[in-house]
Amino acid sequence: AGFAIDWGDGNGAAAGFGTGIQNPALHRIAMMDIAYKEVGVGFQSIAIPGSNVEATGPYVVTLHFGSSYRIDGGNYISDAILTGVIFSDNLLADAFYTPGEGWAGIVIQIFDDLTDTLLASGVSNSAGGFNVELVGLVSGVTYRAEAAGTGLAPQVFTLNERTENYGVDVTIFDNPYAAFMAVPEPGSAFLLLGALPLLSRRSRKVRLH
Repeated sequence: AGFAIDWGDGNGAAAGFGTGIQNPALHRIAMMDIAYKEVGVGFQSIAIPGSNVEATGPYVVTLHFGSSYRIDGGNYISDAILTGVIFSDNLLADAFYTPGEGWAGIVIQIFDDLTDTLLASGVSNSAGGFNVELVGLVSGVTYRAEAAGTGLAPQVFTLNERTENYGVDVTIFDNPYAAFMAVPEPGSAFLLLGALPLLSRRSRKVRLH
């Protein structure tokens, strides 16, 4: 939220800090720039000096944005990355991911939905998130993402393609998003712990963005 709002020093206010958005809001501008498709996040704990009246910390964080490109026959291409999460919605039951609800170690498979050909795969991390590189996938094709072994409904998506010029033309595929959400029976921990195939009967499909 701090990066998205980009709190500033008051922008001319008589006193105080953090009373408004910075001008210019460089953190927010970078975060929202469609040219950046990847992000690296770093943080550390620091001691707060006694002279620091703004009391930042005890954790500080930085974000680094970028995009990867490859060359194919003289053409510059930035492939899409399928990002998303698989989670149980068992803590808040609000149809939205909450830390602690993610499923780790789930294989995410990407198929050509017409030919049923497996094209790419990845594994969800400890928080339930995943990033699957879609190298060579193109627009105009319907693809299908599956959370293998869970019984959850597959997600279908297509890719959006555009061209940007950075001295040379670069074909850029926007990153699609998929979420797999299992809705447990009310009050039933058994479904969450050991009966993943049964969850398909209570699964809720989350539309791709």
